Amino acid sequence: MRNKRNYLILSIFAIVGLLTYFGFSPSSSIGEQNIFGGSKDSLTELQKDIVVKFREGNVPGLVEYLGEEVSITVKKESDYYTKEEAENILIDFCQKYTAKKFLVKHYGANQAGTSYYFIAELLTTNNEKFRVYISNNKTHIESIEITEPKDI
Repeated sequence: MRNKRNYLILSIFAIVGLLTYFGFSPSSSIGEQNIFGGSKDSLTELQKDIVVKFREGNVPGLVEYLGEEVSITVKKESDYYTKEEAENILIDFCQKYTAKKFLVKHYGANQAGTSYYFIAELLTTNNEKFRVYISNNKTHIESIEITEPKDI
């Protein structure tokens, strides 16, 4: 009986160790959810602010973080746009699809810590789902992709 108990305890520690190694964290701030393969670090402050602004549908707040030219994909339309054009596209999207929930599913960074990304699930008030991929550097958003999910 004692050996079974010791085996169970060691198994639990092994599982917890593996989950930690692969970036799983049971705690989360502002609703982010880290799954296997995610960065061991949390979202950057810029990314946290982007998440909040996206949840609120605060397009002017998002536009603050856009560079002068940004890659935008909405559904199947994709191109590089000026900051002003990107703002109009995001306003149009947010007016059609009001955010109900915005949950970060995965995030990461390059090894140099100069380029970041996160993938989120957007659930609208009409119960439509979108996959949102945002890449950024330390100061601004480089691309936003809003697509219909295959599997989020």
